[in-house]
Amino acid sequence: MKTVILNVPEKTEKWFLTLFNQFHIKHKVLSDEGKADLLLAKLIDEAMAEDGEVEKEKVFQFVRKHAS
Repeated sequence: MKTVILNVPEKTEKWFLTLFNQFHIKHKVLSDEGKADLLLAKLIDEAMAEDGEVEKEKVFQFVRKHAS
């Protein structure tokens, strides 16, 4: 099974959800917080692949962008 992430305009969200339901496609709508979590998970995965090293600037960019 593959994972596909779509960004759709809010006004067409209902149409896509109906389509996914008609074809019995498992789907999930992510909040902005969920999207930030995915980005952080990606950074962690990159760090693990590079022996635990992530550029400080990437971390600072993430924190600046997603800080409350």
